[in-house]
Amino acid sequence: MYEYADSKLSGKNISAPQGMGATIEIADKIEIADKKYTVCGDGAESEITCYEDDEITSLTANTVDGYTAKVTNSVVGDNQITYSVTYTNKTYGMQFSVENTVTFIKNPRLVLEGKWNVTFDGKTVNDEGTICKQKGIEKELKASFDIEKVTFKGTEITEGYETAITLNDNKFNSSCESSNLKDNNTLVVTVTYKTDKEDTSTSTFKFSYAEGNAELSKDGGDTSVYFKGKNIYTNTNKDEITLKLTKSENVDDVTFSLRKGVSTPDSSN
Repeated sequence: MYEYADSKLSGKNISAPQGMGATIEIADKIEIADKKYTVCGDGAESEITCYEDDEITSLTANTVDGYTAKVTNSVVGDNQITYSVTYTNKTYGMQFSVENTVTFIKNPRLVLEGKWNVTFDGKTVNDEGTICKQKGIEKELKASFDIEKVTFKGTEITEGYETAITLNDNKFNSSCESSNLKDNNTLVVTVTYKTDKEDTSTSTFKFSYAEGNAELSKDGGDTSVYFKGKNIYTNTNKDEITLKLTKSENVDDVTFSLRKGVSTPDSSN
C-alpha cells in the first residue's frame, strides 16, 4: 500500500496490482509441446528440473489491466537466473516490482545404471583399489559391466543403443595381461544412443597397479637350511626351521605354499 502526495493522488492509498508475475517456456527438443513455468509472482518456482539441452524459448510478463510491464532476467550463479518484472501505472506512473531467483536442475537425457565386475588373477578388485603382482609373472585382468537399466529422458530403453568398454582410452575386450597395465588405470563403459543427436552416458572404474617382489631366505647364519630353485632343503632333524621374508614396499599381501618333500638331496652344508 502506497500513499502519494501528488495532487492527482492526494490522500489516496494505492495498492500493488494483483496478478503481477512472469512465465517462461522451455522447449523440449523431443516433445512437441513446450513446458510452462511461473518464475516470478504468485506461485513462482524456486527450482525447475529440465534436461541439459532444453532451451528457454520465451519470457512473458503477466498482463495487468491499467499497467505496462517490463520483464528482465539476469544470471546470478551456476544455473541460477533472477527474474524481475516492473509494472507502471498508465494513468499515474507509479511503479511496482516483483522479483524471484530460480535454480535450474539440468539432468542428462541418457542415464546408465549398472555395476562393474573386475578381477585380477581371479580375485575381486574394488573401485579405487590397488592390485599388486610379483615381478616377472604375468597375471590376467578381467572386467565386464552388467547393465541394469538405460533410461532416455526418464523412460527405460532396452534396444537401439551401443556399448563399448575402454581401458586407459584403449579398446578393451573383456581381459588383458598385467603387462598392459599402468600405475593408475581407468576402465570406462560408454553407452551411445542416437535420436535428434548423439547422447552418451558413462560409468568409470579406477584402480592402481604395482609390481614388487617377496622372497624367503635363511634367517641369519643358519647353515642347516639352503635353497635350490623353488625348493627349500634342510639337513637337520629339527621339527621347525626359521625363514626370513623380504618384500617390496608396495607388496601388501603375501601368500606362500609350502609342502614337505619326500627326499632330501645331499647337502654340502
